Amino acid sequence: MGPDVDPIRQHAQQCRACGLCVRDCAFLQHYGNPKDLAVAWLLQASPRLPFACSLCGLCGAVCPVHLKPQTLFFAMRQQMVQAGKAPFPEHRRLLRYEGLGHSKAFTWLGIPPGCDTILFPGCAFAGTRSARLMELYQWLRQSLPGLGLVLACCGKPSHDLGLPFGFIALLKKLRQQGIQRVLVLCPSCYTIFAEYAQPMQVSFAFKHLAALPRRKVFSGTQVTVHDPCTLRQEQEVHSQVRRLLRDVGLEVVEMAHRGEKALCCGEGGAAACVAPKLAKTWGKRRSTEAKAVPVVGYCAGCVAFLAPQMQALHLVDLLFAPEATLAGKVHPTRPPWTYLKRLLLRYKLKRLLAQENASPCPR
Repeated sequence: MGPDVDPIRQHAQQCRACGLCVRDCAFLQHYGNPKDLAVAWLLQASPRLPFACSLCGLCGAVCPVHLKPQTLFFAMRQQMVQAGKAPFPEHRRLLRYEGLGHSKAFTWLGIPPGCDTILFPGCAFAGTRSARLMELYQWLRQSLPGLGLVLACCGKPSHDLGLPFGFIALLKKLRQQGIQRVLVLCPSCYTIFAEYAQPMQVSFAFKHLAALPRRKVFSGTQVTVHDPCTLRQEQEVHSQVRRLLRDVGLEVVEMAHRGEKALCCGEGGAAACVAPKLAKTWGKRRSTEAKAVPVVGYCAGCVAFLAPQMQALHLVDLLFAPEATLAGKVHPTRPPWTYLKRLLLRYKLKRLLAQENASPCPR
């Protein structure tokens, strides 16, 4: 789509209202097809409507005329923000969470001299699995001895709400520090770096875990995979995840919606803030498709959102502690203790690099 195309008028004029996107989307089933919604918006529909969409992109993946209805609802969000009618009170908690991630207390740039590659774990993984993150970082440094680590928020929540994007300043600082490669653990962070951080290269840290010493722990044990909706086009990532699971002897059985046709967990696009019941229907669909088979995710946010409805496991936990993870003996930290864990992690990492005579860059 070109920069001058108005997604709202485009969908009002070009959408065929064929129903293919409605068939698999809980949001569209509740509100209607993109064409009717675009027309209604031009006639002043409810300002809250676009904020109930998860922006997951499943609609675009199935559209026969290659429209991307998620851009329609994102454009609606931006209009509401520009008109001063959004965000809503329900978004305050999420925006406070992001604000802390940008704050001096929670942000830290651990960049040793000469470092050109950093690990950027994101907020959710750092808070829920701080000890695992430290373990992963130490292991990665065996093959990447100059690896740095940056604790910060990528800003995707405010970005998806249509608010001004403030992450550009940190990206500029990373470029000035000579960072050329970024290893991430969060799909949201991946999409932000891929879109805004060029020429920096971004890839997933677990790509390096193929070299992690392991044995085939399992035999005949089945798991299924929840592919994050933000990565629906990343087929190489989908394949890497499944190879890693098979390396430890797990049998991967696929759900009906996977890869390019993956379902959202329900947390995407901050939809759960304004439409919590609707957002939970995504998890219910995931649970039905999983058929009581353990679900492996590689997004800490997805895993946390799905966990109340099924046995949801994080890929990194499963690779570092396979038996304990599958047995349900690995317990991620829950809010509000995640904030304390992030502060302690920052202190430990800062002390670690100081002891090694590194010079972390001040924020």
